[in-house]
Amino acid sequence: TQPLSYQWLVNGSTIAEATSSSLVLTNVVAGEALNFTVTVSNPTGSVVSDIALLSILQVIADSQFGNGVFQFRLSVPEGKRATVQSSTDLVTWTSLAVNPYNSGTFNVEDREAINFELRYYRVLLE
Repeated sequence: TQPLSYQWLVNGSTIAEATSSSLVLTNVVAGEALNFTVTVSNPTGSVVSDIALLSILQVIADSQFGNGVFQFRLSVPEGKRATVQSSTDLVTWTSLAVNPYNSGTFNVEDREAINFELRYYRVLLE
């Protein structure tokens, strides 16, 4: 029931001024692995979310652009599946491939990259 209040935590420590329903991260560093939770409260009590693990891995290598196609190699950790997505604004994301990549190393192609001045990529691991 309203009103709801939020407090985000990283690795068990409160994140100052992180009190909205969503959390935006900047300046993340490859190699980091962070545990996030959020406490949601109202006048009758509070509940703590399950832990969400964010692992910042450098999985994109050997990138190249040729013949209107941006290509890179993706190394997916053992036991994981990866979905590659692209964006031009870091808000709206579109999957590059319908089927996720399973463990191993793969070539990924973005044939639409030539149509944009700037393009971002992210890899979702499950």
